[in-house]
Amino acid sequence: MGTVGVFFGGRSSEHRVSIDTANALVPILSTLDHHVVWVYTSEKGRLLVCDTATADSCLDSDTPVELLDRLPEYRLLLSPGTMRLDPITESLPHFDIDVVLPLFHGAIGEDGSIQGLCRFFDITCAGPTVLGAAVGLDKAISKSIVRDHGIPVPDYTIVDIATTDLTRPSLPFDGPYVVKPRSQGSSIGVSFACDRSELDTAITAARRFGTQCLVEQYVEAVEVHCYVLKTSSIALTSRISGKAPDTPIYSYESKLRTSQRIRRLVDSDFDADIVERVQQQARTVFDLLDGRGLARVDFFLRDNGELLFNELNSIPGLRRSPAYGSFNSWANHGIEFRDAVAELLRP
Repeated sequence: MGTVGVFFGGRSSEHRVSIDTANALVPILSTLDHHVVWVYTSEKGRLLVCDTATADSCLDSDTPVELLDRLPEYRLLLSPGTMRLDPITESLPHFDIDVVLPLFHGAIGEDGSIQGLCRFFDITCAGPTVLGAAVGLDKAISKSIVRDHGIPVPDYTIVDIATTDLTRPSLPFDGPYVVKPRSQGSSIGVSFACDRSELDTAITAARRFGTQCLVEQYVEAVEVHCYVLKTSSIALTSRISGKAPDTPIYSYESKLRTSQRIRRLVDSDFDADIVERVQQQARTVFDLLDGRGLARVDFFLRDNGELLFNELNSIPGLRRSPAYGSFNSWANHGIEFRDAVAELLRP
């Protein structure tokens, strides 16, 4: 069935999230009829490789440094239609990659860059298109497109951090506020501000992730998620799920704290008409943003039933816990998550 190169890690601030996603897929990919090469990209851009036989132990690591210490380094050679991993140490084997499965999160990976590289050299790349990845990561563009097609989004404005007087930002709506980096995932850099007096600190926190950020009007609602799987042969929406954290925002730090009280919701917790609306709008958003492969579409659901688009994750994060990610989301179609991953890798 060919060799799949799973690329993970990367140089973004979501490096750790990408490792967790790769770790979650090790037991799944080991059951498929593919030779899998796991390509860890260090935070400095070095490529370090392990195969499926050793991936489980390699990825069971608390820090990327431990991976660097134990994995052999490779160089990437590209020509039209060919991707080869050549070892720095000559005694090790080389690998010819037939399909790239990118598991990068955040900038420099989930932003269309790896997809563009593969497209330029005519290498098969599973998952999102160049445009779909780039648009999905850019919160301002994705919200603008979705809003222009009649799907509600929270009120927001774009703030240019370099030129705005942060002590007196001009905003078209009142607080509370949620401040987000424009192109970042996993809730990294997201802050809550009760009023304008707290905006300075929140916007400054977003500064390290880019020159622009989004300031949104805070929405008191349940977060609702729906996965969409679309390839050349299949188009499915998953069951929906949701969560109601005990804080105004579900921050990156909160996601890493298993002790945080989070009320997790499953498909049966929602009325049938809500499930249908979420699935229908998830399909619409996915198509509007040039979706391909497996993506997660996130919404806010207000108490009055209003549904607002939040964001699309073109490469959704995973953990091995069945409560995290889409492991139990496909029973409505009689398939398992393993089948969804297999479909992603189908030529």
